[in-house]
Amino acid sequence: GANTGIGKEVAHDFARRGARVIMACRDMKKCEETREKLVADSFNTNIVCRECDLASIESIKKFADEINKNEKYVHLLINNAGVMWHISS
Repeated sequence: GANTGIGKEVAHDFARRGARVIMACRDMKKCEETREKLVADSFNTNIVCRECDLASIESIKKFADEINKNEKYVHLLINNAGVMWHISS
């Protein structure tokens, strides 16, 4: 997601460059906390949080529908998600 790790750093870089940033995150509380930090650091208030749980196809469809409804266009999409798994014996 956009609230930690590589996703957060990418969001931060684009925010500093003045881009409109849509942060897709599973945990909205953490997303809002990260957004506040990005706004304070970049002085860019054009950063928004949107819920998207990549483990749920319904959540992904809802996110995509919301983007299609509310955004005129998307210039760039960064596909970034951490994956963890355990090898079973």
